[in-house]
Amino acid sequence: MRLWEKWNTKEFSEMRFDAWNMRYKDLDDFLEQYNPVTGSHPEAKHLFGSWVTFARTIGGLATLRRKNLIEIDFLDGAMINDIYNFWYNFGQVAYESTEKRIPLFGGNAPFIKEVIDYDRIRRPWMYDKDSGEPRGPSDPNIELTWVKPEDVIELRKKVYQ
Repeated sequence: MRLWEKWNTKEFSEMRFDAWNMRYKDLDDFLEQYNPVTGSHPEAKHLFGSWVTFARTIGGLATLRRKNLIEIDFLDGAMINDIYNFWYNFGQVAYESTEKRIPLFGGNAPFIKEVIDYDRIRRPWMYDKDSGEPRGPSDPNIELTWVKPEDVIELRKKVYQ
């Protein structure tokens, strides 16, 4: 229950909002802007801290799920939306960092895939009928590339074997 309480605090909500508003072209641009030590963004340290906190919390959920300490339907509602949005915004970072062997959060891809597969069943209208990909943000100014979690899973197998 502490996890649920933390997820719904004003502070954690602000961190999620900070993370979702980070804009970048690719991994190099992401690191150039948001590296907490050398980033060019004026709030790089704060934004990276928010992003890391959010990513680690999702990693914590992944660990709980992997150890069968939570069921996938525990995440129903706000948590699934947040995990979905996190991957939508940062799946590209996961893929590129895996390619370059930079340990960010690509290891959470199996959990993300499970969440998205569950969500496809729960909310099919959120996904394209033909491709199965999410419909994406409604803001036309946001250009994000959907990265399939299974692509990161396969890449990790290749890179780390």
